[in-house]
Amino acid sequence: MEITPQLLDGLTKTAEQAAKSAGKYALEHISQAQSRIKNGVEMVTDIDSRCQDMIIETIQRKWDGHGFIAEEGREDRVLIEKPKQGQKLWWVIDPIDGTNNYAHGLRHFSVSIGVCMDGVPIAGAIYEPASDMMYSAAADRPAVMNKKPINTGEEQFGELTGIGIDSPFEEGLPGWVEYILRNSKFRNFGSTALHMAYVANGGLGAAVIKGGAKLWDIAAGGIITERAGALVTDFEGQSVFPMNFETYTGGKFQLIVANPTIHPQILNLIKEVK
Repeated sequence: MEITPQLLDGLTKTAEQAAKSAGKYALEHISQAQSRIKNGVEMVTDIDSRCQDMIIETIQRKWDGHGFIAEEGREDRVLIEKPKQGQKLWWVIDPIDGTNNYAHGLRHFSVSIGVCMDGVPIAGAIYEPASDMMYSAAADRPAVMNKKPINTGEEQFGELTGIGIDSPFEEGLPGWVEYILRNSKFRNFGSTALHMAYVANGGLGAAVIKGGAKLWDIAAGGIITERAGALVTDFEGQSVFPMNFETYTGGKFQLIVANPTIHPQILNLIKEVK
């Protein structure tokens, strides 16, 4: 399959449309959402599943035979539908990223939809319903926020720099986290996808994802942050892409997402300050 400008335009437009429709639905129904705990540790609501169904239906109306990896499968498992023979595209979907916020009536959540081929994101959209902000990007073109180009910038690490870190800290507070808390404006917005989007637009200098993120949290953010000029690596400084989607079962990722100035500083912190 050849990646043409027309294909990228179509994929991005569909991702944006699906994310916006699902996000608006989720926001409208936030007060009626019914929540429960799945797999003993994760919160989910009935709206998550409804939004995921809406997203998949929107995609399938436009694109036939594509594959899907999504958070809400049967019996609390990952939804994996392989592409039909001759197709190579996978849609990676998080219908509500920030479900804990959403289930508690907090409007800080997002919808994340990435499109991947050969194990690498090639297009994606992250929609923040509460602010009506759409972040999107595709290969070989700039990242945008509501159609306007964005860039991660070159802000230095410092006391006024926003650094996003997820939680909780099951094994205690690592030294590098304490250093960041003491020497920057620590932030946790409760949505990995939004952390990545905020790095892309320069709102955060970096986001450190220490182990709770799954593929659907980072697929769209991976292409958006990359096209905005950010670096996205694991804690060893290596890329997590390409990866084999057919064998993915819900494994977690540790990532450093940062502008080019701050990324090496965070990488060294993690390696040296235990």
